[in-house]
Amino acid sequence: MLMVKTIMENLFSRYATRLHPFEQKVLPEAYRGRFKFAIDKCIMCNACALKCPTLCIRINPDTGYWARDVKGCVYCGVCADKCPTGCITMTNVYKPPLTELTIQEFHCKPRVKKSKASASEVEDAILEKQKEDEKKPHVSRKVVAEK
Repeated sequence: MLMVKTIMENLFSRYATRLHPFEQKVLPEAYRGRFKFAIDKCIMCNACALKCPTLCIRINPDTGYWARDVKGCVYCGVCADKCPTGCITMTNVYKPPLTELTIQEFHCKPRVKKSKASASEVEDAILEKQKEDEKKPHVSRKVVAEK
């Protein structure tokens, strides 16, 4: 008899869960859903790949290759936090589950290597700096101890 009472209460009450395809959950502002990458802002610094806990980001700064294993990503947002240029962002839009291996590949501009300065260039730069310092007026300050 107790079971009939429970069935009747559940039959005429509201649903206990959401009807998923028809009712979407309201996501919080800090929800880390979709991953966005702005290829034009990337400076190929490798900070995101070094900080990624699952090692799903691979970068080759010499060729400009940037790839992310989407199925290996846990959407923790560490890469977005460590990116100095802000080219990686996490939006609060729901991301549906994946069923197959997916790799996002991007080809950025390769990192420009700095050329090594010769000894004469370094000496010239030091001499120019010393000449600029000599031209600036020298201000001496006295430190007066208060009594």
